[in-house]
Amino acid sequence: MPDLQATFWGVRGGLPVPGESTIGFGGNTTCLQVNAGPHLIIIDAGTGIIGLGKQLSARRQQNGKPIVATMLFTHGHHDHTQGLPFFAPLHYSDSVLDVFGLRVFGEDLSDMLKRSMLPPIPPVALRGMLGVRCIQNVEGGQVLVFAECGKCPEVVTRAQAKELVQPDLVKAWVYHSSSHPKGGALSSKEISE
Repeated sequence: MPDLQATFWGVRGGLPVPGESTIGFGGNTTCLQVNAGPHLIIIDAGTGIIGLGKQLSARRQQNGKPIVATMLFTHGHHDHTQGLPFFAPLHYSDSVLDVFGLRVFGEDLSDMLKRSMLPPIPPVALRGMLGVRCIQNVEGGQVLVFAECGKCPEVVTRAQAKELVQPDLVKAWVYHSSSHPKGGALSSKEISE
């Protein structure tokens, strides 16, 4: 099993609250970076993703390697999407970003993201994001399997995931939580079975 490391870039709900009173816990809205072996997984794109994007861009400038990541959206509330237009890696043609999330209220993830980025509010529409390789809906009970770095994670059933026994695989079980208001939310946990 690969090592896991998590960095919280944003933890606030609703709207960002920068200032001295939020230094201890941060003032940005939801964004979590998970490094699982060679895989970079970004959960949600609140305003915290802007700082992550700056760090990834600096690393790209330094080592000359494209940014490869998987983005997971737990749901479509504004505080989970508002930083997306300002995430620098989306603007690089050599970035490889695979995006996954739930269909909520019958709306595809791609439609929800397009709607959240309608001009004139953000500076660039979703179709102008060069680094997006795919946007895919996932459903509760499915598993994202991260195998070879740089390849799009495979979406499989939990039974299929149990049959995969390679030691370096990262498997994230996706489930639908109804505890979040207005349509629920995508949640995931790493599974090793």
